[in-house]
Amino acid sequence: MAPQLSRRALRAAACLCLIAPAFVACSSPSVDAGLCVPAKLTSIETLQAGLTTDGTLRHARVHQRDDDTVFLSAELLPAGEDEDYDGDILTWYTADEDSGDFASVDDNARDDSMWPFAPFRVNEEGAMASRGCVLTLRGEPELACEDEYEELVGIC
Repeated sequence: MAPQLSRRALRAAACLCLIAPAFVACSSPSVDAGLCVPAKLTSIETLQAGLTTDGTLRHARVHQRDDDTVFLSAELLPAGEDEDYDGDILTWYTADEDSGDFASVDDNARDDSMWPFAPFRVNEEGAMASRGCVLTLRGEPELACEDEYEELVGIC
């Protein structure tokens, strides 16, 4: 009986070695928060006005690629939820943050806002970086201005 247990253990270990990398690939990526800056108040207000669900956008962050493509992600805090609630992250795209012209990149933005669909999905380079910057703040209450930059761009 002992040799049979060893074969089973060997098979289990082999299976684990085959599927473990998949779990690692699905884990949250590490995020370089320096890739993102707080979104402009006008952008947040524009996106907020386009929501089709009752809630508030918070922790909005922008990631701009080298080609000037802009991704803006924010956490949606549903109406009536506590400040420490982990809301969904919504991601939009724009060629110019000042234009007020946005497109929904991920399923959450597509389901919870009136913005048209972007011609690509959330796996587009830059979209995940934008989401990652919000992920580090998700479920945290909004804080008062932490530095002059946020005050300058109108976050507070």
